[in-house]
Amino acid sequence: MSLHHSQTQIPPEKQHPFPKVMESVLKWVDQGTPDRLFLRDITFEDLERVLDRLHKLGRKPRYDWDLETHTAVLRMPSILHEIPGEWLNDRIKEVVGPKITNKSVCGTPSLATSSAANIPVGPSTGKGGNSVAPDQSFHLMQINADGRKVRVQGVPRMIIETSASEARCHIIDKIFRYLYDTNYGVHAVVICDMQNVPSLADGHGRPFKVEIAVWVRDECGLLASKKQLLDKCYGGDKHAGYQANTPVPAVNEGRDGDNGSNLDSQKSDRDDATYKPPFDPQARKYCRPNPEDPQREQWIYRRSPTWIPVYDETVAGQEEPQSELILDVYDILRPCTQFPGHHITDRTISIPLDDLRDRLETEVWMIRNPPDSPPLPLRHQ
Repeated sequence: MSLHHSQTQIPPEKQHPFPKVMESVLKWVDQGTPDRLFLRDITFEDLERVLDRLHKLGRKPRYDWDLETHTAVLRMPSILHEIPGEWLNDRIKEVVGPKITNKSVCGTPSLATSSAANIPVGPSTGKGGNSVAPDQSFHLMQINADGRKVRVQGVPRMIIETSASEARCHIIDKIFRYLYDTNYGVHAVVICDMQNVPSLADGHGRPFKVEIAVWVRDECGLLASKKQLLDKCYGGDKHAGYQANTPVPAVNEGRDGDNGSNLDSQKSDRDDATYKPPFDPQARKYCRPNPEDPQREQWIYRRSPTWIPVYDETVAGQEEPQSELILDVYDILRPCTQFPGHHITDRTISIPLDDLRDRLETEVWMIRNPPDSPPLPLRHQ
């Protein structure tokens, strides 16, 4: 397979020999790929060779690639890992897609799903080289003047990624990359955070816990952003029948503190710009220096007041979750260039979490009660 990325030189004395790299990869596979594997100081050509070798073994890992540090992060999705993405994909087809089609005030929008497709990320100028791989990507589609269904932009509008026993600070860093380093193309990031993931090798370890949250750039939604993002107008007869109303804010988009929305344009007023407060894994908002202007800050916000519990074995009885995942039509859509003041008023999309919990519970039971026949051993080639 051919993967095209810009290359920078890595000092020969730092580069790890490919046989050593492959040895660590095969050891990771033999251990059951229990966690993410970091391959540091390698060339992208060697990463391609690793991926080709794994594909020949019937393994299809997902990877993130950082060109500056020459680091690849591999993860091998399990059935349990794939469940949140498949669940949201079903909800996109049944709930989200019909909502944006029916409520849109421009064109005939719909959503298309792609799995494990790498997304180029870089500074907001659009420079490429680095890439990240979500579990599911959701692309906005419209019908053009020729009647063809086309992608509105190259990157997805929304993604979901499942994090399995990963440090939350790494998750937050990746959310920044999705929301800002795609040139603002991604509007919303859904993270499903799994801790103490059971496996066939260790199915009865520490209590399994799953939480989910939606992360966005703008605390009060896209329409409140100081950075106006618009799509090409795809026409249709909806604009002719548009009636102006006061937009209804999406549920759970209340303000949290007085930072306001879209603070990537604000100057830092700290006396010591290098100060970094201790990382709080439960915080509702985070900031980082703007890579293009370190004196300015970029912010991300969790839409829900807390991470939403989906499955928690520390809670007796495992009652059905009463909570919902809240999306906004503007997690997908934007106002159009022709009629930027035409806004959707019924914005909220509520997705119950009970089906996701049921799917996770079923798979956890299967992991802890495997069939009697042992799996076939993996053969290295």
